Amino acid sequence: MKVSELLVTDDIKNIVADMGIDNLYPPQAEGVVPAVKGKNLVLAVPTASGKSLVAYIALVHFALKGEKGLYVVPLRALASEKYRDLKRFESAGIRVRVASGDLDARDPSLDDFDILIATSEKADSMFRHRPSIARRIKHVVADEVHLIHDGHRGPTLEFFLTRLMALNPKTQIIALSATIRNSEALADWLGAVHISSDWRPVELKEGVYFDGEISFSDGTVKDVKPGGKDAVERLVLDTIREGGQAMVFLMSRRSAESVAERLGGALKKEGLAVSADEGDVALVDNEPSSIGERLQRCLKNGSAFHHAGLAAGQRDTVESGFLQGKIRCISATPTLAAGINLPARRVIIRDLHRFESSRGRYPIPLMEVKQMSGRAGRPGLDPYGEAVLIAKSPGEVEALTEHYLNGKTENIDSKMSSQPVLKTHVLSSIASGVVETNAEIAELFKRTFYAHSSDAQYMEKLISDVLEMLEEEHMIEREGGRYRATMYGRVVSDLYIDPESAARLRKALFVMKHMEEEGEVEDVAILHAVCTSTEMYRLYLRKSDIWIEDELNRTELLFEPPDDFFDYKELFLPEFKTALLLKDWIGERTEKEMEKLYGVGPGDIRSKVDTARWMLYAMTRLSELFNPSAKERLRGMEIRMKHGIKAELLPIIAIKGVGRVRARRLYNAGYTSVDKIRIAQPEELAEIEGMGRVMAEKILKQVN
Repeated sequence: MKVSELLVTDDIKNIVADMGIDNLYPPQAEGVVPAVKGKNLVLAVPTASGKSLVAYIALVHFALKGEKGLYVVPLRALASEKYRDLKRFESAGIRVRVASGDLDARDPSLDDFDILIATSEKADSMFRHRPSIARRIKHVVADEVHLIHDGHRGPTLEFFLTRLMALNPKTQIIALSATIRNSEALADWLGAVHISSDWRPVELKEGVYFDGEISFSDGTVKDVKPGGKDAVERLVLDTIREGGQAMVFLMSRRSAESVAERLGGALKKEGLAVSADEGDVALVDNEPSSIGERLQRCLKNGSAFHHAGLAAGQRDTVESGFLQGKIRCISATPTLAAGINLPARRVIIRDLHRFESSRGRYPIPLMEVKQMSGRAGRPGLDPYGEAVLIAKSPGEVEALTEHYLNGKTENIDSKMSSQPVLKTHVLSSIASGVVETNAEIAELFKRTFYAHSSDAQYMEKLISDVLEMLEEEHMIEREGGRYRATMYGRVVSDLYIDPESAARLRKALFVMKHMEEEGEVEDVAILHAVCTSTEMYRLYLRKSDIWIEDELNRTELLFEPPDDFFDYKELFLPEFKTALLLKDWIGERTEKEMEKLYGVGPGDIRSKVDTARWMLYAMTRLSELFNPSAKERLRGMEIRMKHGIKAELLPIIAIKGVGRVRARRLYNAGYTSVDKIRIAQPEELAEIEGMGRVMAEKILKQVN
C-alpha cells in the first residue's frame, strides 16, 4: 500500500512521507486498515517490521478528530524513543506529552495532551488516582504486549488493560507484539482483529557457527575468514571487514565488559579500530567511575559494552555511537534486546544458558533468543541480517538448530495469579471505588487474561484469600457486604507500593518509635527496613562479602535476623548489604569506592537509590498515621538519598546546580548555609575547585 492511499488526512501522509516512507510494509498495510477504523488490533510481527508506525498513524488520525490517545510502553527509554517519533506529528496540530513524575503525583501533562506516552506503571497509577481519565482516553496502544509473560512488569500491564476494558469497553486497544505462538489467544481476550506475520524488511538468516563456518537454517553454509582468538572475535572481525556492525549477547555483565575489551584489542590489532571516544563517559555526575573508565578504554577502539550497570548517560553514549556507526561492535546483556531499536548486521549469541541461585543453570527461552535475533539487519544499510549461535561440537550444531532455529516460540501466559500481585490490584480497585462487593471484584478479575486463558474458579479462590489478608492487615474493611479501603489502605494504594511492603514499613515505624524512646536509631536500621520491601532488588552476596556479617554484628536493626539459615543467607544478608550500600551513598562515599566494594556499576547504584527514595517517601507518608515524630527525619533522609549527602549538607543542596560534589566543596570551604553563600563574593566562590566564575554567579543570583 502506498502512503498516499491511506484513509487519513494529507498532513499525516505528508509527515510519513517526510520520514522517507512512500510504501507501507505488508504487515503495516494489513494492520493500518482496522487500526484507523477504530477496531481493536493485535499486530504480532518481528522486530523492525514497522509495528509502531501503524500505532502512530491511528493515534494521530483520531487525535485530529479530538479523541485522546495513550501509548503504553514497558520502559522509560522506550517512552523517550516514542516521544521523539510522535513529536514529528505535532506539525499536524496535535500535542504529544510524556507522563512523568512520581507514581502518586498529580501530573500536569494529563490535562494538556492529545497523545500521552507512559510506562505501564505510570498508566496504571494514573487510572488509580484519576479513574475519570480512563473515560477521556479513547485509544490505547499497548507496546510489547507479549511482556504480559514477564513476572515483574506483566501483571501491571495486564491489569491496566483489564481495568480499561471494564471502565470503558468502547476504548480501542492496539496491542503490538513480537511473534509468539499464542498471539491469537491475546486477540481473543481483547476482542481484537488478529494479524500475525513473519515478514521482515531485511532478510534474517539464522545459523549456528562451528569450526570456521556458519550453517544456516535454510541449508546454506558460509565460511568465516580466519582472525581473532576465539569464535566471537572471529565472527565480529568478519562482520566488520564486510562493512557491517556486530552485536554480541552474553548472559552476565562481567562477560559483556571483558568481551568488549578483548574485541577492542582485536580491532586495534587488525587495524579496524575507529575511536568513538566523545566526551568523558568515565565521569558520572562529576564523579569518576571505574566502569566508566573501562568503557572509555573500549570506545577508543570502536568497541563498547551495554548493560543495566551503566548510568543513563553512558548508555545513551553507547546507543547513539552505535546508531551513528562510530561504534563497530557492542557486547551486551539481553536487556538491550528488549530496549530501543538498535539493529546490527550480525547478532552473535554466545551464551544460551543463564544461572540463578534459585534455579541453577538453565537454557534461556526460545522467545528470548528470537528477541535478540530480531536485532539483526539494519534497514536501508544491510541486504540481510545474520543471527548466529555458537556451538562447541557437531552434535551441538544439530541440537541448537533443531531447538532454537527451527523450534516454535513458547506460549506467553499470565502472571496474575501470584498473591503479592493480586493484593496490590484488589486493594487499588477497592480504594479507587471501581469495585465494592464480592460479585463486582469477581467480575472484574474474570476479565483478566489469566481468567480468560486459565482457571477462573481458581482465580476466585485466590481473590477470596487476598481479601481475607487485606482485612487482617487493616487495609480494607467490610460493612453490609461492601468493602471499602481504610485510611491506611488508601495511602498504600496511592503510594503504589506492594501491600506486603507497606505492612513491613508499618511494623518498622512501630519498632522505631519504641527504640527512639531508649536511644537513637541508626540510619542503616531505617535503610534496612526499606530494603525488605519487595520493590527493592537486593545485591547478591559474593564469597568476599564476609565483612557484611561483621558489620551486622555491630548494628542494631529494626528487624531481627531470621532463624532459618536459608532465609538468613539468601534474603536477610543481601538486604543488609543493600542497606550498607545506601548508607555509604548518603555518607558521601565515592561511586568508584562503592563500585569496588559492592561489585556494582553506576546504573545499579542509581536504581537502588531511586527505589530507596520511593520507599523512604512511602515511609514518610505512613509515619503520619503510625509514628508522626519520625516524619521530619524520614523526609530528610529522602532528600539525602536523592542527592547522596550527609545531613549537614541539607541546608545548601536545594541550590540549583549544586550536586553532592559541589555541595561538599562549598561546605568544606566554610559556606555551610545559604546565608553564608549569600554574602560571598563571586571571585571567592569561583576559586573553589570545580566551580568557576559562571557557576559562582549563577549560585549567587539564586540565593539573592
